[in-house]
Amino acid sequence: IKPDGTVLTVTDRQARDVTKYPDYPLYNAIRIKTVVLQEVAEETVVEYQARWIINRLPDGKLLWHRELQTTEPILQARYVLKVPPGYDVKFKSDDPGYVPLPGSLTPRREGNRANVTFTWEFNKIPALASDNAIPPAVDLTASVSATSFKDWRQVHVWWSKIFNNKLIPSPEIKGLV
Repeated sequence: IKPDGTVLTVTDRQARDVTKYPDYPLYNAIRIKTVVLQEVAEETVVEYQARWIINRLPDGKLLWHRELQTTEPILQARYVLKVPPGYDVKFKSDDPGYVPLPGSLTPRREGNRANVTFTWEFNKIPALASDNAIPPAVDLTASVSATSFKDWRQVHVWWSKIFNNKLIPSPEIKGLV
């Protein structure tokens, strides 16, 4: 929505579905949508809705993570996690406090044992600074995570088994080090 109230629409040609990590050493099916917004100017509001489908991990566990801030301000954000029956979900949140987050990192729980939904809602999330002199955004942004693993230590053990020995430096890299 442009400052003058004109509503711009995105055509199918302006939206692309691409691999998020094309050079990642492990197989992943993570996809992202990129959208070309040609007429966006300062003070333009970009409104969108996205749906993430999270498949179970090979051992049947669930693992979900969302970073809540970006380098653009967010007027309103709503994250909904629908948990299948039979999963005991644990949550973890992190707020480094770099940019104050308006809202609670504790989700609102709705539903019964057969159909549980967890919701986080935020309004007017300030932007993170975009500067090469500051730490990476992942170290600055608030985030929420959920898992059906017994505890977060088990998540680490599971990930370590997958990841160990996958990043073996080439002779060229070893030479540089």
